[in-house]
Amino acid sequence: TFNTGDRIDIDGTRGFVIEKNLLTTKVLEIGPEKHSQQTTGDIISIPNSLMLSKSLKNESYFKGYSIKSFVFKVDCFSHVEEFESDLLELAQSLTNQYIEDAKKNISRFCEKEKLAVPAVDPRTKIIVENGKDISVLVKLPIANFDIAAVEQKINRYYLQWMIEKKEKSMGA
Repeated sequence: TFNTGDRIDIDGTRGFVIEKNLLTTKVLEIGPEKHSQQTTGDIISIPNSLMLSKSLKNESYFKGYSIKSFVFKVDCFSHVEEFESDLLELAQSLTNQYIEDAKKNISRFCEKEKLAVPAVDPRTKIIVENGKDISVLVKLPIANFDIAAVEQKINRYYLQWMIEKKEKSMGA
């Protein structure tokens, strides 16, 4: 279900497949923490017997692209729409360079596998939990080679946005 070069996750071990043989699969580790998107430089050998007993996630099925989601808590209800709009604009600018290629590759794969083609354009969604906690989810296609950089740009944008809102509320 995967090839050399694919980005996989098996039983919590994430990485790029660099070698497959009869007994083991070697991956260049991503992480090790859950939210890291960068390689560590460590090579991990995974016994192929694990492939039979554990779930395997292949993040490379869309031919070099993944659709990633990021969720950000927004403390001030009055700023949710503004943040959502700004975040969507940022996501669109981050994917401009390869959005058409991502759409083409994802559509081609889905048609071949007879699957419904997912919405590929960046999009947002407001999440309300327990009737009080509000978050904004952004979902966007990202070239697999660019996941770490995009994640950091979005995280830094969120932190800067929160600092600016806090400063404005203190000065008001």
